[in-house]
Amino acid sequence: IDLDINYATPEYFSVMSIPLIEGRQFKPQDDRNPDDVAVVNDALAQRYFAGRAIGRRLMDPSGRPVEIVGVVMTRSYRAFEGAQRPMMYFPMSRATSRGFYAAVRGRNDAAHVDQDVVAALEAAGDATKLEVMRFDAFVRRALAPDRLVGTLVAACGALSLGLAVVGVYGVM
Repeated sequence: IDLDINYATPEYFSVMSIPLIEGRQFKPQDDRNPDDVAVVNDALAQRYFAGRAIGRRLMDPSGRPVEIVGVVMTRSYRAFEGAQRPMMYFPMSRATSRGFYAAVRGRNDAAHVDQDVVAALEAAGDATKLEVMRFDAFVRRALAPDRLVGTLVAACGALSLGLAVVGVYGVM
């Protein structure tokens, strides 16, 4: 199955404004529950289960069966992708990577949110590298390769137009 995998906390979907279509989101006890659960996006539910994914089982990357407990709306997970990719979300406790992105929505003064996030992550311990950035800066960084390609294409187009104008002028 061709799909992307993400790890999420119970609050992830509300922070990222990803609405629940059916079933449920993660609960705090899903991190401690031995029964493995997953939430999938609508693209996966439609492609592999004809829209009826709740209660169905899939195998996770390590080969363990997981039960689908919720379906969320499909979002674009990469800069400018054409097709909507299937996505499977697991509880954060199943994450095996030591590096991750944390999405935090602040309710207070935006200037203090960065300091609060760094303090909370350092209090959690074992944080070797912390980089906190606002969402607009994160999006700018993610779109930088696409912006570079667009700039190069525009420059080549302008150069081609200039050469065409000089060529037509020379013929005249």
